[in-house]
Amino acid sequence: MDSLEALGEEISGMARCPYDAKHANVALFADGKLYSATVTDFLAIDAVIYRSLGDSPTLRTVKHDSKWLKEPYFVQAVDYGDFIYFFFREIAMEYNTMGKVVFPRVARVCKNDRGGSPRVLEKQWTSFLKSRLNCSIPGDSHFYFNILQAVTDVIHINGRDVVMATFSTPYNSIPGSAVCAYDMAEVAHTFTGRFKEQKSPDSTWTPFPEERVPKPRPGSCAGTPSMERYKVSNEFPDDTLNFIKMHPLMDEAVPSIAHRPWFLKTMVRYRLTRIVVDNEAGPHRNHTVVFLGSEKGIILKFLAIMNKGFLNDSLFLEELNVYNPDKCSIDGLEDKRIIGIEIDSKSNTLWVAFTSCVVKVPLSRCERHGRCKKSCIASRDPYCGWVSEGACRPVTINTKSAFEQDVEHGNTDGLGDCQNTFVALNGHHHHHHHTLSLPTSALPEAAEGPLWRKDPPMSSDKGEDPYVAVPSQTQPEANGKPWNATEISQFGPLSPVATG
Repeated sequence: MDSLEALGEEISGMARCPYDAKHANVALFADGKLYSATVTDFLAIDAVIYRSLGDSPTLRTVKHDSKWLKEPYFVQAVDYGDFIYFFFREIAMEYNTMGKVVFPRVARVCKNDRGGSPRVLEKQWTSFLKSRLNCSIPGDSHFYFNILQAVTDVIHINGRDVVMATFSTPYNSIPGSAVCAYDMAEVAHTFTGRFKEQKSPDSTWTPFPEERVPKPRPGSCAGTPSMERYKVSNEFPDDTLNFIKMHPLMDEAVPSIAHRPWFLKTMVRYRLTRIVVDNEAGPHRNHTVVFLGSEKGIILKFLAIMNKGFLNDSLFLEELNVYNPDKCSIDGLEDKRIIGIEIDSKSNTLWVAFTSCVVKVPLSRCERHGRCKKSCIASRDPYCGWVSEGACRPVTINTKSAFEQDVEHGNTDGLGDCQNTFVALNGHHHHHHHTLSLPTSALPEAAEGPLWRKDPPMSSDKGEDPYVAVPSQTQPEANGKPWNATEISQFGPLSPVATG
C-alpha cells in the first residue's frame, strides 16, 4: 500500500487560518495570492486581514489598533475589480458612548497594495478602508439589523453586480432577521466619500472636512489614473499614509438596494443565518431563487421578483424542514443550526451542512402538487412544470418533453379545482406510511397555519386550501411510487471531529 506523500513545502498556518474552529475566518485566492481574515494567536486577541503567498510582500492590518479592527467576526471575502472586499461585523468604535454595539462592515484593500514606506505602514495595508453596511427598516427612527450573518458571492442580475446578505437582531434581543441586497457600484462609491474622524478620545465622531484630506487621496490604488505619479504604494507620501492609518473609517454607510430590506422575518423564534442564490434557476435559466437557512433546520425558499429591471420583492415558494434527527443527532443532542448551504445545479440539489451531518435535498418537491395542475402552475416554482403525463415534475434545462409553467404570473384561469384528486390520493396512500423513513417533522407541515402562503389562498368555492388537504404524513405519488424520504437525506453523521 502506498503511503501518502506530502506535496510542496510546508507553510505555517499562522494568520492564514485560526487555532480553533469556533473562530470565524475567511480566505480567498486571487491572482496567486492568499487573502485571509482570521486571528493570529491562540487567545484570538490579534485579529488580522492578511495577504501572503504569491510574489508580493506579506501585508497585514495594523496590530492591536481598535480603529482598524475591534473584535471582528469575519463573514465573507469577494474579489471584485481592483479590490478584495471583506464583510464582517465588529464592535463599533464610533458608537462607543453606547457601550458595546456591533455594526456590520465592508472593508476593502487594493490588490496591488505593496505596503507603506519604511517610516509609515511598512508591511501593512496602505489601502484598508471600511464602511458600515446599512440594513434597516426606514421610518421615523430606523430599525437596524446589525448582526451580519452571511453574504453571497457577487451575483450578476439584470446587468448589475449585487451581493445579498442576511442580518439578524442581537442574540440578547427579540429574534428578527432581514435580507438586504447591495449593489457593488454603491459599495465602491461609499469609499469615494468623506472619512470619519474622532478629534479626541472622548469626542463624538464627525465627518472629516474634504478640503483637508491629503493628496494623493488615501485609500486609492497606486498606478491608477488619479495616482499616475505613484506607481507603487510604498512611494506614497507620509501625509497620505499617516492619514489612512488614523482614518480607516468612512463617514457614510452603504445603503441597501431600495433603502429597505429585500426580505424581513420577524415574529418567529429562529433567526435566518445562511443564504444561497440560484440566479439561473429554471429550465430557461432566467429566474432567481433565494434559499435562506435558519438556526432551526428550516430553509425558506423565495422567488426574487424583478421590477423595472431590479430586485424588488420576494415571493415565498416553500419551507423545507431539512434536519434529519435520525442521521444528524449525536448521542441524542440536536444542533439544528444550518452552518452551510450550497446549490448543485447539475444534480438539482441543495447540500445542507449541520455540525454533525450533511444533508442532500432536492431543489424542489414538485410531487407535492400531485395531479393538480392548478396547484402546480400557481406555485410559480421555476423548478417545477406540468408535464403531458398529467403530473407536476422537476424541469431542467435538459427537459426534452413539453411542460407548462407560469413563473411570472401563476395564472390558473380555467384550470378548475383539484380537491377531489387530493382526497383520492389520501385514500389510496395510507398503506404506504411504513415506507417513510423520516420523522413527520421533516416533511412539509400542512397544519401549521400560513407557512405556505403569502398571497390569499387559491381557494375553491368551498374555501378549501389544496395544500392542507394532504395530511402531513403522506405525499402525493411520483411515478406511482410513494415520495421517497431518502431523497432528503442519504448521508449519515460525518465522523466526529476531535476537539480540543
